[in-house]
Amino acid sequence: MWVEPREILIASGFWATEKQSKFFSLQRRKGHGSRGLSSVLLGTVDSIFYNNKPAPFRVIHHTPSSEVSWAVAEAFHRREIEADWTWLLDNLAPTLEQCGGEDQMTDIVKCKVTSLLMQNMQNAAAASGGGDMTDPDFQNSLASFRQRFKMPGEKLVNYYSCNLLKNRVPRQGWLYLSVNTMCFYSYLLGKETKLVLRWSEISVLEKSRNLFLPESIHVMTRDCKDYMFSLFVSTKETFQLMEQLANLAMRQIISDEAYEEDPFVLQRMVRTTPRKGSVVKRDLDMRAQSESYQAQFRLSGEEKLDGTIECSLFTPYDKKTVWGRLYFSTNYLCFDSRVRNLVRVIIPLRNVLGAEKTVLALGSRQHGILVSCRDGNTFMFSEIDQSELVTVVEKISDLLLQLVPVKAILEQGDTPRADLRWKPTRPLVQLFPLNYTKEGAAKLKTQSAKWEHHFIEYGRGVSTYRTFETMELVLQGIPDKYRGEIWMLYSGAMNDIQRNPGYYQWLVEGSQTATKASLPADEIERDLHRSLPEHPAFQDTVGIDALRRVLNAYAFKNPNIGYCQAMNIVASVLLLYNHEDEAFWLLTAMCERLLPDYYNTKVIGAQIDQRVLQDLVKDNLGQLHDKLETLGVLSMISISWFLTVFVSVMPFEAVVQIMDCFFYEGPKVIFQVALAILDKNKKALSEVVDDGSALAILNKFLGSITNATGPIVQAKPVTPSEDEETTDISALLDYAYRSYNFISEDMIAKLRNKHRLLVVQDLDAQSSTQVLRSLSSDMMLRQLLKERDALDLLQLVKKEQHLTKIRPGFHNAAPKADPLLPIYEQYNLDFEHFSKLYEQICDTMWFTGDRPDQLMLRLFHLFDENEDDFINFRELCQLMAVLCYGDLEHRLGLIYSAHLVKTTTVDEPSLFDLIDEAETATEAEEFFAQNTDADESAFKNLSTYTHASLLDALIWSRQQGGQWPGTQRSPSASSTNLDEIFQELPDMNQKQFMAMFTSLYRLFVGHPRENDFVKSLANMSTILLQTGELQQKIERPPSREGMAAQPKGAGAGASSTNGSRQRDHWNTQWYLSFSQFRDTLRIDDTLCNFFALKLPLSDKLAAMKKNKL
Repeated sequence: MWVEPREILIASGFWATEKQSKFFSLQRRKGHGSRGLSSVLLGTVDSIFYNNKPAPFRVIHHTPSSEVSWAVAEAFHRREIEADWTWLLDNLAPTLEQCGGEDQMTDIVKCKVTSLLMQNMQNAAAASGGGDMTDPDFQNSLASFRQRFKMPGEKLVNYYSCNLLKNRVPRQGWLYLSVNTMCFYSYLLGKETKLVLRWSEISVLEKSRNLFLPESIHVMTRDCKDYMFSLFVSTKETFQLMEQLANLAMRQIISDEAYEEDPFVLQRMVRTTPRKGSVVKRDLDMRAQSESYQAQFRLSGEEKLDGTIECSLFTPYDKKTVWGRLYFSTNYLCFDSRVRNLVRVIIPLRNVLGAEKTVLALGSRQHGILVSCRDGNTFMFSEIDQSELVTVVEKISDLLLQLVPVKAILEQGDTPRADLRWKPTRPLVQLFPLNYTKEGAAKLKTQSAKWEHHFIEYGRGVSTYRTFETMELVLQGIPDKYRGEIWMLYSGAMNDIQRNPGYYQWLVEGSQTATKASLPADEIERDLHRSLPEHPAFQDTVGIDALRRVLNAYAFKNPNIGYCQAMNIVASVLLLYNHEDEAFWLLTAMCERLLPDYYNTKVIGAQIDQRVLQDLVKDNLGQLHDKLETLGVLSMISISWFLTVFVSVMPFEAVVQIMDCFFYEGPKVIFQVALAILDKNKKALSEVVDDGSALAILNKFLGSITNATGPIVQAKPVTPSEDEETTDISALLDYAYRSYNFISEDMIAKLRNKHRLLVVQDLDAQSSTQVLRSLSSDMMLRQLLKERDALDLLQLVKKEQHLTKIRPGFHNAAPKADPLLPIYEQYNLDFEHFSKLYEQICDTMWFTGDRPDQLMLRLFHLFDENEDDFINFRELCQLMAVLCYGDLEHRLGLIYSAHLVKTTTVDEPSLFDLIDEAETATEAEEFFAQNTDADESAFKNLSTYTHASLLDALIWSRQQGGQWPGTQRSPSASSTNLDEIFQELPDMNQKQFMAMFTSLYRLFVGHPRENDFVKSLANMSTILLQTGELQQKIERPPSREGMAAQPKGAGAGASSTNGSRQRDHWNTQWYLSFSQFRDTLRIDDTLCNFFALKLPLSDKLAAMKKNKL
């Protein structure tokens, strides 16, 4: 294989020359193919200095008088390097003989080899159907990674040289970071070390420092195994990527969304950028930059950052220029100053008319860019490098050309109806005005004048200049008539509503016309009258109806979240100051951007922020933290504070001012206010002895927070007594800002990343405990299956589900579980993933022979009770319990029942073609080939016997009580006698019997005792065929007549026989009961001993956990 010519100073070193010409040498790496000490030492050196194993053969070019050589070809096999060697001697050596100088020779070789290399790469790209996506070095590393760890489809992100401290022994090797795993490989003095950890198994990921390892990365798994990685070239870069991948895995678990690369990642890259590393790494880098950009400017998650440039912005309000950075994205141009909070501007591209170069001043040589908008605003950017001016103008022009018109955002047929059956409400404070004291009214007038002047000075709308003066005004409070507009502007909801006109109306119509009542709708109805009941707007149908529409519309828009308690309280406050559709988009911004993962069934985001608050309290209020942590107070208060942004724990007139700051500053305000509240009460809290006293102190303080100039919500305002101390909300916010202004959005994001791993792992452990608890009522599982085995099996099922979600293009997803059903219904396996577990667990007994998949498929369909092609975790446990630990009685019942259920197996060959015992086969065929034109009376099958009742009859014999636990149905037999219980199993017809014995025979194909088993089966089939034949002459018991039914197509099949003896027709008079099958098999010790064997499920699961990725 041709390689990029590489300079070599020492040609001998670790290489031995096998062939040599005047201009080329063929060399073999020393130690290759041997097992001596030299091979071990060389392997160790290669493992430390090379990510992928160097090729053992190479060809180098050299000239007679030069000491420098050039590697031009490498290969792992001798025949490949021999082909390159021959080509060089035949085609290039004669040309070199005619050259006048050695430098000319080297240039010719380098140019020719490079040309051959590029040609091979183009051919490979054309064969794969696409262009070159990564550089050759990374492709080699990817191949080495997949080969070493047996991961053919895993996406490698990057790899780093590092050291792993294992058993106090440092091992130098390579750390591979992929989308789903982190892997380590080392080869030290002949000993190979491999480590594979899934990101979903990691509970702690942090940078660590100690005396011996000043910069290292500490990793801990959920089973408390520690790993310490060190000696990175760049610890910061490696840790950032590890943290990003770990949190990506956690988000996949939370949202059930698979990682997919951006298909346009290469289109957004500069063409001159060298393609180093993987596409996944570049995609993750751009994704991280886009997420930071979205959070910085409060933009939607669909916004993609497409480049940045440093420049200055001219600010007309003070006639100055501010240095900062200009951001380009799909729908916006954004500018942020280098000095925090100095100035920030958002320019929607839909408002931009164009961009052009301009001269900053008459006679000046400095040029800038002038952006003109439809509303008359202009923005001037200067101090841009002269070489980049044209590029920036072209960039803005390209973005304008690619801009999707607003009217095309809604899909065809999704436009709202003109004749709405409902009318959106105005802000409820306009319909139900709030009262103010004289002092409050005066302050309100003053504040309104300040905001009006601010709008004149800094602009109004999306493209207003956001300055430090804006933050001061927000901190002082926003007048009611501007509050909704300011909330919409600084939360980013104004951008959403402008880009999605009419979308809310369509959602409301869709939620109202839904034919099936949903669980979120029922929960919403229960909580409607609990939303700000003290406000008159929600004592009237106008407010209640508007709140219902907003909550149902969001549940319809985002079914993954649906509805969560506390959303009603927040939405009610939003409706007071905003139009109905604006309140909807504000709620969307809160749920999906400002407070991510807060409003789901497990309130994961709130739990993460609870731990973030604990860290902040520990760092800033250390002594108080120890006290509150002992009492468990922080975990009690933080959820209720955060979910409603203090609305449920603080007077309304005070909390709206906190929400003003929240929408302007973001979620960090919640932590600043929470720390200020605890700081104000630290003296009293440090003296409490129980959690009740601490909660009483905090509740009293929260209730005493006032806003003397705020709105009066209650008909009769509560006046605090003279001896009761009160706190003004403005003073509290001022204290929070001054004392904890160092808390930034970046700090909150890092702390959230730190705790997201632990929270998700804890929730996963809690769900596992709940699943095992839900199985405790099953007496069969309690008797047969160990709790440790059930837990291990559950972890494997979760991994299979996770692999299904992260697999690109996989659409066979399990049906969404009804939350009213038991929790084990949430864990389902389709046949593909069930077969993987079955094959590895039952490989020594039930998955043997030449067609083990047929019996496996029948067992799957037997336990797929609702026939949705999935089995839940409880059904899986019941099946594995019987297969591994069940007694002879139940294993035979399992085989018998599996052949009563209709399945999609392929046609199985006749048993007569499989059994070598000619005499027995002939005798059996005589019974099977009975004339089917005889009496067509119905035989007993499953046509009137439900799937559920079949499972009941099979599993019931394990229950020792007189009542079926965990379900309302039960077998008709009330006795626990096995003979009576198995009367519940229906009789088997002739065709089902043939299929069952064919499966049994196939089970023993290739077994060391195959002949013994086949002989036993042949004898059994003869006895049972005779038994079924004799039963045709005996009248059936009356109790069985109710279960008999005519099989579909029996009449048609009988009429077409014309008296022939064909194997595809079956005697409808023939039938066999389970007790007859069981008693006959008991006669044969060979079969009894085989089916009585137990499988070591614990050992199987332990091996699977060790090898499972």
